[in-house]
Order: sequence, then structure tokens, then C-alpha cells
Amino acid sequence: MAWNSSRALDATVNDALSLLERADKVTLLAINPEEFAKRYPLCRPQQMVEHLKRHGAAVEGRLAHDIQTDTIGHVVMTEAHKLGADLIVAGAFGQP
Repeated sequence: MAWNSSRALDATVNDALSLLERADKVTLLAINPEEFAKRYPLCRPQQMVEHLKRHGAAVEGRLAHDIQTDTIGHVVMTEAHKLGADLIVAGAFGQP
């Protein structure tokens, strides 16, 4: 799960919650968490991890720092490949 703490992505996570609850393993990859925490201060990566755990998801958090905006997609795909992921949950559109 690629997460940037935006309201749009929170909605995406909630829409995917039934899948996340049943997954063998969920990895929350927070991209540039410090940058997004300034824009979206309501929910930090660890808070989302705890939220998903309360719903029964087998989740772990990972942080990716100092990622250039134009390489975020590549970083997400590389991490998903390393983890052997078979599904990526990520928002597609949003407004800063």
C-alpha cells in the first residue's frame, strides 16, 4: 500500500479495507512522510498502521525518505517487486 497521508488516499484505504483485512501480509509504504505530514497533519504513517491493525490487517510500516516526485511510481513498483506483492493499493488523483 503506497500512502502519503492525504484525505484521498485515506478514502482509497477504506475502500480496500475488506481486502487488506484478509491479506496474509500488508506493507504500508509511506513516501516522503515528513513532506506530506506538513500538508496533511491529521494522520501519520504509524497511525494508519495502527488503524489497519485494529481492523485485523497483518500490517507493517515502511518509510521511504527523500524520494523525487518523478520517481515515486518507480519506487513503489520496486518495493512491491522486492516484497513479492500481488496488489498495490494507491490513490491515483488528488489535490495538494
